[in-house]
Amino acid sequence: MKGVIEVTYIEGGARYLTIWVQKISGRYQEYSYPKDGWTLLGDLGLDRNTTADFSDQASTRWSDLPGIYQINIFPTAENKISHAHVFVNRIYE
Repeated sequence: MKGVIEVTYIEGGARYLTIWVQKISGRYQEYSYPKDGWTLLGDLGLDRNTTADFSDQASTRWSDLPGIYQINIFPTAENKISHAHVFVNRIYE
């Protein structure tokens, strides 16, 4: 996918993902931070109505989603969504 998703394998499995949202074509490049973070969750097959555990101008974090320990999204200087970090387990944080 031309560097859109980076997968880190530890102990025989995919444990940490980085999704470079700005490298995805189409509407994703226009997702604004933090407003469209919930839309991105839905695009990943997660509940768009999930409440963020933390949000400020530097990052937004959701924890304990089904099958995922934590997702963090980060903005660009133009307040678009730059990338997301996805942790599958707390020990890989």
